[in-house]
Amino acid sequence: VITTAGNVGIGTTAPGNPLQITASQTVGGHLLRLHNSNGTASQPSMVFYGTTASTGAGGATAGRIYSTFDADTFSAARLTLAYPTAADTWADGLSLKNGNVGIGTTAPGAKLEVNGTAIINGGSSSNWASLNIGGSSGINASGNIYSYSRICAGNASGDCNNTGGVVIGGAYGTVGLSTGVSYFNGGNVGIGTTAPGSKLDVTT
Repeated sequence: VITTAGNVGIGTTAPGNPLQITASQTVGGHLLRLHNSNGTASQPSMVFYGTTASTGAGGATAGRIYSTFDADTFSAARLTLAYPTAADTWADGLSLKNGNVGIGTTAPGAKLEVNGTAIINGGSSSNWASLNIGGSSGINASGNIYSYSRICAGNASGDCNNTGGVVIGGAYGTVGLSTGVSYFNGGNVGIGTTAPGSKLDVTT
């Protein structure tokens, strides 16, 4: 159905959008299927166009989603979100392949692989920015590396200041292994002291 407003309806006589597809599908069913039958290594894709922010010029390429097979196996199937570098010219950004997510790579070898620089923002004195590695979420949680005024890798309880904790970038750029095991401060090394006064200061 094409309405007088120019909307297209498939499975409905009253489409409320430029294209509306209505159907009863079971779990695992598909409302839309894209199939590029143009030979081998074809790439079904969707391209998004919009207006530029500064001039409002229409028809500017904004993004592209495509799928492909990198080899002749299902595990080599890849879905990629690409970004424009020029008109109708694309660079791969984020890829999903075999359950792995790649940013800056189309062949991620782990659940998350980043090729480039990653920035974690949002840190404050009461809510440090954190990276969770197999532990619990939040400050002072097991398996966390977190940062605000310094970088901290906590012990089994997430505590930087007790046995097993590591602090980098504390007062005067110190690197400390907590509970006084050893400290590096201004070129001095302290064992059993947090304030070594010489190149090697051992306190028992």
